[in-house]
Amino acid sequence: MTSPNILALGTQGTSATATGTILEWDDDFLENPEPLSGAIVYDRQQTPLFRAAFIVEHGAAALLMAEGGKNYHPLILATEAGIPTLAGIGKIDNLAGRLVTVDAGSGHVYEGRPVPAEASPVLPAVNIPPAAPTVYVNVGYPSGLNEAAAVGAAGIGLMRTEFAAVKTLALHLDARLDNGSTWRQLLERERGNEADALYLIAKDRATSHLLKAGFRQVVAEAVERFGAREVIVRTLDIARRLDEPMGNRGIRRCIGSGGETISLLCQGIREVLEERGGQIGLILPLVSHYSQIKATVDILIESGLNLRRPGSDAPHQITFGWEIEQPAASQNNRLWLSAFAAEFGQPPHMIGIGTNDLTQFTIALGRDAHTEETDAEMANYLRGLYDEHDFSIVRQILESALQCHAAGTRVFMLGQAGADPILAPLLFTYRVTPSVAAARVKQVQLLAAQSLATGAKEKALNAYKNWVLGNYPPAIRATVEHELDKFFATTPAP
Repeated sequence: MTSPNILALGTQGTSATATGTILEWDDDFLENPEPLSGAIVYDRQQTPLFRAAFIVEHGAAALLMAEGGKNYHPLILATEAGIPTLAGIGKIDNLAGRLVTVDAGSGHVYEGRPVPAEASPVLPAVNIPPAAPTVYVNVGYPSGLNEAAAVGAAGIGLMRTEFAAVKTLALHLDARLDNGSTWRQLLERERGNEADALYLIAKDRATSHLLKAGFRQVVAEAVERFGAREVIVRTLDIARRLDEPMGNRGIRRCIGSGGETISLLCQGIREVLEERGGQIGLILPLVSHYSQIKATVDILIESGLNLRRPGSDAPHQITFGWEIEQPAASQNNRLWLSAFAAEFGQPPHMIGIGTNDLTQFTIALGRDAHTEETDAEMANYLRGLYDEHDFSIVRQILESALQCHAAGTRVFMLGQAGADPILAPLLFTYRVTPSVAAARVKQVQLLAAQSLATGAKEKALNAYKNWVLGNYPPAIRATVEHELDKFFATTPAP
């Protein structure tokens, strides 16, 4: 059998495949999106989130992007929307018009139709003991809710509102602002900067209701599909540029811009609670100062929501917490827990740890920095440096987890570390609840079941210690092991 011709290789986000004709992105599609339906869309530019949403919503069969790596948000968005997607395939000439097969499982783009593959073996069903730790699911794009609800997760640990926001933006480009211009013209004026556009829309009297409706719809759909299971919604986190992780984004942008995006989201949540009920929580991204926590609570109360309290009959109660995604948050965690309890009479309901940002901010290396390197050796070197296994990361996670448990606050792992075969067992021993992509839930549930076995704690600890020791020369491993043993002796699993 002749091997298929490989046209491109990229970073994959799912195991799905699609066959079709490549259509290179052109901004004219914003005016006439009909050609996108059924096409394999190739974007040789940097792909804004709203463009990825626009491509998804107009029926593309697959998406190929010249830029990006495994944490590229457009890759995550399109993958969670259910279409085969590859990032970082590079700028390739003469792709338009070619019949190709996108195999997002292998990361390859093949010329022509797929070669029939052998059927994958059917894996036996695994019974998860009721006593096993719970596993939550992350949801980004709204159309991913069906899959997320069906995998058996205990709830949604992270619902990204920025994907709902850019979907709203993509679907209402002709909406007219209070000044008479359209959202498309606003984007053109802001040079495609969807973050600035969304924060301006949130202030606009004529069209801010569309943004609120987008938030409300995705929360309502989540509550409908998850029923009595918990749904934790994150406030907006969208950067001005996709390659600007340390810019004006997250909760600081929401608060600094006047709080309108938080207010619109909270109003949408209140309306869902009035109409459907549900167990809804609100979590804040990239918190770096306690004032951001206080300001958000003030806004949610002004919006008609209340913090859930034992025995309270106040209407529209929600759970509340924030994320630890940078050293400022982990180092201040004990202070913030105490301050919140003193100010609001109870601890926060949950703390989420986002390892993707925590890793890049701790080691001062953007998670997709390697994709900007043209030298393969340098790119591989940088890719290896970005590693959430590093002890500097794990130390912050475990210390924060113990502080939260002491305060009576639940701890979630919201980054990819929650599905890692080395880190997940260690996290289970510290009673950290993982929230992972829908495709990884079953795998992590199996790890959760294995955490009940005799000797599982010692095995998990030894596996992680051995990983750390493998990064040091043999001559000093005894010294390193001694330091690790001291840490774990003074920071024991609960």
